Amino acid sequence: MNRPLTSRLACLAAALVGLAVSLPVAAQALRDPTRPPVAVQGGATSALPSTVAALSSGQWAVVVRDGVAQLVYEARLYSAGQLLGTARIERVSETEVWLREAGALHKLRIFPGVDRQAVKSGSAASVPPRLPVSGH
Repeated sequence: MNRPLTSRLACLAAALVGLAVSLPVAAQALRDPTRPPVAVQGGATSALPSTVAALSSGQWAVVVRDGVAQLVYEARLYSAGQLLGTARIERVSETEVWLREAGALHKLRIFPGVDRQAVKSGSAASVPPRLPVSGH
């Protein structure tokens, strides 16, 4: 057989084998990059966590629009009175969200461990300290 024809056939066979091997991989569904991997989620057989437990992970926010605070979770806005999974949103404020799930009321804080306090006027805390200026 002709040597150039043999090398062309070998290259064609290798390309066909590579194509056949890559087809099943290309047919797999793409993973949602905004979701944790299945190994982190615990697999499909694990029980779904409650809404309060899911929100306790801290992947939510509060937005105030036109003076009304709304919960932002998974790229959606929720207001007081709406259902979020198995929980009903009782109240949304700038610093916390109140959820009622299975008859229990839960308070989730945006910044746990941080308390808001009013600053007394004229106190030393309201005046920033002056830093010395060095002459160069």
